[in-house]
Amino acid sequence: MVGRQDCQSIFVEPASGEDVAADLDIPPEVAVSSVSLDVTPQSIEIRIKLRQTDQWTPARFQEVVRGSGQPAKPGTPGVRIRSIDQLLARPTVRFVLLTNAQVNRELRPFVITRLGDDSSAEQIPGESAPGESKQTAQRVAILQQQHPDLLHARIETLLQQAGVPYAERQACAAKLREEVRARLLRKTPPTLRRDDLLALLRAFDGLPPKEPGEFFVAPDSFEAMTGRLENEHRLAIVGPPGVGKTLAAHELVRRHRVATDAFKVVTEQAGPAEIAKCLDQPGRYLFFLEDPWGQFKLSADADRWVSTLPKLLPLASSDKRFLITSRIAIQNTAFVSRVPHELVAAQCLLNESHYTAAHRREILERALAGAAPWQRDLVQQHREQILRSLTAPYSLTLFASMLQRTKIDKDVQLEKLIRDCNVEVISSTVAAELQALGRKSIASTIALWAWVMARCKVDFQNADRLRRTIRDGGFSGDVDI
Repeated sequence: MVGRQDCQSIFVEPASGEDVAADLDIPPEVAVSSVSLDVTPQSIEIRIKLRQTDQWTPARFQEVVRGSGQPAKPGTPGVRIRSIDQLLARPTVRFVLLTNAQVNRELRPFVITRLGDDSSAEQIPGESAPGESKQTAQRVAILQQQHPDLLHARIETLLQQAGVPYAERQACAAKLREEVRARLLRKTPPTLRRDDLLALLRAFDGLPPKEPGEFFVAPDSFEAMTGRLENEHRLAIVGPPGVGKTLAAHELVRRHRVATDAFKVVTEQAGPAEIAKCLDQPGRYLFFLEDPWGQFKLSADADRWVSTLPKLLPLASSDKRFLITSRIAIQNTAFVSRVPHELVAAQCLLNESHYTAAHRREILERALAGAAPWQRDLVQQHREQILRSLTAPYSLTLFASMLQRTKIDKDVQLEKLIRDCNVEVISSTVAAELQALGRKSIASTIALWAWVMARCKVDFQNADRLRRTIRDGGFSGDVDI
């Protein structure tokens, strides 16, 4: 009900003063709990009552529904309103007895199997009150044989349906019990609101997003990535900056979180030792390692991952999967001699060639979601030129962002805007790769940058000529182009 947004809040009636004083340590057959569900436009009043011996009879059920109208137990203020009085005063109220016992034959018309359903009863046991009708009786129901083991299994199923991973369900259920107990003991306000419950589920990795990210457009290689992770259980997405590695990885993570039996996601922040421990635990785990050796330069703990990740990858299985993202330059810097075969075997290259014109068109359209009408018209008019000139996903989103910062169409110089986007993408890529490769690559980077800006033809013959020219000019260092 909460997931379907039918229920906005749950009111847990605090226990009596005597029960609070006993810290709820009372015999189950004596305890009575009441819960109210705000199921707009209805309210469901649930009375929880266990029986250790015989069945429910009409006489005993009558006592629960019609009550005695006597003052509540000591320590509970006011007079407890009889359930029948609530039913007659408010046509939107339903009453449900939840019990572990069975009912006898005469009470079977009251039995339902799903909370919120009408019963088929025609009359409530006992003397009818003025205004009572068949419709009143149908708002009274019984959920029978709700044994603790059955309820625990249903809670497990509901948490699974909410996307809570197996590894978190026991702790999540314990936290839910703790919240209810705090309300019974009057330690917190009695109402548990829908937002509070959703926040609790999210704290245990539940309620993952049902749809892909707003800007995710699957490249041609995405199905191959999915297949490798599904079949080989380890995947390393590598490539230059700005080609959508992070977006693709986050979509794979989302799919694992919304699986029928959701995966618990463990990130690189947990560290190799924690991942090694999780590999021996029951449940499904996705180890999502985003740039484990560093994003722009080697991180302080890069050596830990360099030494341990090749040993962890062979331990992957259908329930324990590895998803890694990395730029090629930083990975090659981390593994000074050579990248280990365990990682090479898991690699899937992603670059701008994996995006067709249709992909780039969709990326551009999504990035223009907040654009003004005249900006959309401008893009529509020059779409082919834009898509032909801007081939990297990042350059398209950058173009859309820069265009939307332009106030009027007269200020737009399309050729310059496209050129600026390409320069920004190239310069940020070169800067990131230079930072990853270190100072020894500065000369090569400057040479390549000059080459790109001069728009010379890029081939091996020209590369060799450029290298000789630099050396003849007096530079003695290495120029690796």
